[in-house]
Amino acid sequence: MVTNSPPLISPVNKVKYEVGIKRLKNGKYQTFVLDYPSLKASANSKDEALLKLSHRLQAFFKDTEIIQLEIEINKPEDPWMKFAGMFKDDPQFDEFLQAIQDYRNEIDAEEE
Repeated sequence: MVTNSPPLISPVNKVKYEVGIKRLKNGKYQTFVLDYPSLKASANSKDEALLKLSHRLQAFFKDTEIIQLEIEINKPEDPWMKFAGMFKDDPQFDEFLQAIQDYRNEIDAEEE
């Protein structure tokens, strides 16, 4: 059986990380990956610290395959749907709706 569904696992070539940059009291900059606080790098400039951090991340993930795993989850039923159509067989429902409309028209007329 052949299906046209997308694969559950797809390779990832680039990954983005949120990085913190701190200026230290000695004038240097320290960078760190928020998801991996132990991955840090310090240098005299932001650019140099980010470059060092980039190299550390690449070394950290060397020989690691990064993938995105896609799964389907059941969407919970809308809690209001159990009430949908509950008055479909009520012979007085049309009269009820008309009474609501008449009342709204009466209120609108009073405001004008």
